[in-house]
Amino acid sequence: GQCRAVCNPDNSDGRCIDGGCEVGRCDDGYDDCDNLDVNGCEIDVRSDANNCGRCNVRCLYPGAAGVCSNRACELGPCNSNQHNLDGNAANGCEYACTAIPGVDTPDTARRDGNCDGVDGDVDDAVFVAPAPLGRTGNPGTIAAPVNTIAEALNIARNTPRSYLIVAQGVYDEQVVVENGVSIYGGYTPQNAWVWTRGTKVDAPTVIGATNIGVIASNINQPTILSGLQIRSESTGVAGASSY
Repeated sequence: GQCRAVCNPDNSDGRCIDGGCEVGRCDDGYDDCDNLDVNGCEIDVRSDANNCGRCNVRCLYPGAAGVCSNRACELGPCNSNQHNLDGNAANGCEYACTAIPGVDTPDTARRDGNCDGVDGDVDDAVFVAPAPLGRTGNPGTIAAPVNTIAEALNIARNTPRSYLIVAQGVYDEQVVVENGVSIYGGYTPQNAWVWTRGTKVDAPTVIGATNIGVIASNINQPTILSGLQIRSESTGVAGASSY
């Protein structure tokens, strides 16, 4: 347009057309997303979360910030009180939970105090569920529970862990309570191990077998049984007792 007026838009080779300076080809990694010549190719599409890879491609995740890294959209930090509990980046930070200070143990409020996905501490619990989810020989973790309370108590004794978290169902076995190992029932693993009140309507956790359903002897440490229905069987003998 005039002497010594260099046409050099940002991040682009300029084109002088009819005395006007226009954006030409953008440099690698940049794009002209606002179609304005004055600021050239203004967007770095390698790292801009609102223009990731190309213009107007937003990098978004539920409950989290999206991060554009080398033109690829990746999961960034979770928003406040949101957690990526399942480890799946595709659904972002899917778990909404506000942490509560202190140790998280199962309680009547059934609150997930440490935001690990269950009322209690997944690292301090042995998980029990009927087959096919629960299996003999499993480690008793939230993802791989055992299917009997006896095996879970044995794991708790040897690990050690403080309590059992038991899914709804019927456990046809005599339970010998372990000193200091509590048993909490009424959980639903199909619904992320959420606790529901153990009533007949809500499909309770039923434990017990033989004429003595549960045995608790020599217990001298705090040991809780909660959210359970305890069942014993008839002896079939006149005058004999069930406990």
